[in-house]
Amino acid sequence: MTSIQCVCGTRVPAGEDGDIFAALRRHTDEAHAELGITDEQLRGLIARASGMNDWDGERLVLPENVEVHALTPERQQDFLGYFDREAFIDNPAWASCYCFFYRFCGTNDEWGKRQAAENREAQAAAIADGSASGFLAYADGVVVAWCHAAPRGDLSLLDAGPTVDGEDRVGAIVCFNVSPRYRQQGLSKMLLEAACATFAANGFTVMEAYPALEFKTSAQAYHGPLSMFLDVGFERMGERESMAVVRKRFTV
Repeated sequence: MTSIQCVCGTRVPAGEDGDIFAALRRHTDEAHAELGITDEQLRGLIARASGMNDWDGERLVLPENVEVHALTPERQQDFLGYFDREAFIDNPAWASCYCFFYRFCGTNDEWGKRQAAENREAQAAAIADGSASGFLAYADGVVVAWCHAAPRGDLSLLDAGPTVDGEDRVGAIVCFNVSPRYRQQGLSKMLLEAACATFAANGFTVMEAYPALEFKTSAQAYHGPLSMFLDVGFERMGERESMAVVRKRFTV
C-alpha cells in the first residue's frame, strides 16, 4: 500500500521504507493528538483499506448508461461488494459501517465497539429478509453509488433524532455514498429522485431528510447537501443541532 487517506482528508504516503503504519502514526500524532488514536485502531484502519480497490485519487467521467435499482435480496452481493471494496476507498476509517448505523438499536458506546464483520453480517441478513431499503446506482453494470432511503419507522436511530410530526407514511433519507471516482456528476441527485418516485408510488405522503448545515469534508456531507434537496422540491422545515430538516410532500 503506497498511501492511505485519513478521515481528515489528508492522503498519507508510506515512508521511504514502505511502512504505511509508521507514516500514519506520525500523521495522527501530529494532526489528531487530541483524539488518542491507538496503534490497534490504526492497524485496523490499514487492514480495512488493504482489502479495497486501488485508487490513485483521480476522477473518472461517469459512463452514460447509469441505472438505479432498489435494493432487493437479489442485489445483496452487489451491495456488500460495493461496501467491501469501493465505498470507502477515500475514507477507510468509516468502512466498518456498511450503512447499518441508522438501523442499530443500541447505544452510541455499543456502536463504537462494533466490528465491521458484525455490521456486515447484520446488514446482509436485513437485505436477505427484505427489511433493508435503499437504492443502488450502476454504471456499466458495476455499483458506483448508494442511497439509504427507508420508511422512517425502520430506522431506529431516528427515534431520538430530528423530525417534523404530523404524518404517518414518512420516508427518510439518511445517507448517500458515491464512489470518489465519480463524485460531482449528479449521482446523488439521480438516487434522490429515484427514491422519491418509488416512495410516492408506494403510497408514502412525505419524504424527509437531514442535510448537514456545515461540513468540511465529503465524508461529513453524507446526508447530502441542502441545496440538492431544495433543487428537487424539498422545503426546509426547521433544524436540529447541526442538521436541517427538509421535507417533500407527495401529491396523491
